[in-house]
Amino acid sequence: MNSVEARKVQKLGQTSLVVTLPKKWVNNVKLRQGDLVFLSPESDGSLKLIPKKLAKGEAEEITYIINADLCTEPRMLERVITACYLLGYDKIVVKTEKPKLELQHLQEIRNSVNRHSELSIFDQKPDMVVIQCFVDPTRFPLQSLMKRMVNLVNSMLSFILHAFSGGDLSLLEEVEYIEKEVDRLYWLSLRQLFLAQNNREAAKTIGIEEPLQILGNRAIVKALEEVADNIEDTSKIVLKVRDSKEIQARLKSMVGFVQEIQKISEDILKALFELDFKLANSIIERVSNLKSLSGFESVSETSSVTEAILFARLYEILDRYNLIAEIVINRSLERPSEILKIEKITAQST
Repeated sequence: MNSVEARKVQKLGQTSLVVTLPKKWVNNVKLRQGDLVFLSPESDGSLKLIPKKLAKGEAEEITYIINADLCTEPRMLERVITACYLLGYDKIVVKTEKPKLELQHLQEIRNSVNRHSELSIFDQKPDMVVIQCFVDPTRFPLQSLMKRMVNLVNSMLSFILHAFSGGDLSLLEEVEYIEKEVDRLYWLSLRQLFLAQNNREAAKTIGIEEPLQILGNRAIVKALEEVADNIEDTSKIVLKVRDSKEIQARLKSMVGFVQEIQKISEDILKALFELDFKLANSIIERVSNLKSLSGFESVSETSSVTEAILFARLYEILDRYNLIAEIVINRSLERPSEILKIEKITAQST
């Protein structure tokens, strides 16, 4: 019910105030005289009323059925399953009107289940596969997921730094596996954000106090996922040119640049979870200075294409950290602080 209805508050007895409930809403939630409801004060001053059966999660089980026959393009079914996962659908059935599912569809189902470890194939028949999500949202506070993503990204950067310093390049092969884990956490974070958008109680459980935070968190986890992608691309490039002494020499000259990126990556974690305005501002300034002093502009047509691509990937990483720092500054100003005072002045009616 999206419409807003105005109701007058009535007095009952000497001290109690009462207000009637909208009939349409009462019918929709099947509320009856004598039923228990919960009242939840919100941070914006409003009051949320929750029927007992909704508070207890007594919702009916819903099955979402995908028509595999309409998924005629490569990876279309895989993307549909991923979308269902993100939207919070717990029971997904993939069906065909044919005697059996096509081999390509079966492979895409397996790819989806492998990508999202919270999904499992619960039942399977020639013409149908039942996919079930057994994830308990309360087990995955969003802040914990983001911390894990940042820590994994920092591990990836340490492998890159080791390689640029002339260390064992075989360690870069681990970067690909770490990136897959970052991807998994990214998809799980998105599922949590969709859940938070549709369920305020669940949002609070996973650590999202205000709807305004959902958009910023979405941008943060996407930025971290893209940082991991760029680090993986960097590792693949370095592995391809591992036998080039010229490139290896250039990598060593870029060690200082990568070290500064790693320091920024470590500081972004502190700035993000402590909402440190000054540190976030410092990160933005450091990113700007680092890009101006990196020497990327001096890469000429005679320089290695590989060198130019490496700088481009590292620049992408800096841009994503810059974005996260900007979000930290915005979020730090949502409430009064030493740097920001909020005064409310009630307008006088004429």
